[in-house]
Amino acid sequence: MTYALACAMAQAFDQLDADDSLRVAVLTGAGGHFCSGMDLKGFLRGELPRVEGRGFGAMTQVPPRKPVIAAVEGYALAEGFEMVLACDLVVASEAAMFGLPEVKRGLLRGCGARTARMTI
Repeated sequence: MTYALACAMAQAFDQLDADDSLRVAVLTGAGGHFCSGMDLKGFLRGELPRVEGRGFGAMTQVPPRKPVIAAVEGYALAEGFEMVLACDLVVASEAAMFGLPEVKRGLLRGCGARTARMTI
């Protein structure tokens, strides 16, 4: 996930919320995987895929008002997994793999998706 993609997702979620003919969004990945987290090369350049006030992927802190369904194939790791947790419903293939690999390195999850859903 890059910052540019997070901004594009914010625009798409704004359109979803503004268009009364749309009732739900389906969020999926490309290339056989949902999302493996942030772009680490971008992170080293100081780029974070978070939209101000909305969190990772423009949805982990303040999700859209309309339901979002995560359609998961392949990897949903790190902050990609947190995006799944921020969705209202998850449909996963048998090949889907979920995880928070950062804990193996003594790090904690960074986006707060689970906390956000618990407080709503």
